[in-house]
Amino acid sequence: MRTPPSSVTKSPLTACVEPYSDVQGCVDELWIKAGLGHELNFMHAVVQCESSWQPWAQGDWGWWAGVYQGRAKGLFQLRIDAHYARRSPDWWASGQWANPGENTKLALELRKASGWGPWSCSR
Repeated sequence: MRTPPSSVTKSPLTACVEPYSDVQGCVDELWIKAGLGHELNFMHAVVQCESSWQPWAQGDWGWWAGVYQGRAKGLFQLRIDAHYARRSPDWWASGQWANPGENTKLALELRKASGWGPWSCSR
């Protein structure tokens, strides 16, 4: 009879690891952990409307910091001109806004602080 190992290493049960093959699973996981699982269907509709679930989506093009760029970024179309101070300049410049987990974490901060007000697709 074989003896089981004293410690078993398991893979993390998370969809928020690269290469983010399950973008919706990642977003859902974070939304549920934040205690907002009851909003999943509504949140799905908002993300579909805002970005069609495309992590690299950019919209509302215009000038920001001397560069013509999309001012609304990522799955939740977070506005760099409105939410810049919530993350480091490097977060925005390096493209971390396109990371599904990172974009969702900032969206959750905004959702908890302001409800669904920041998203035009929520109306």
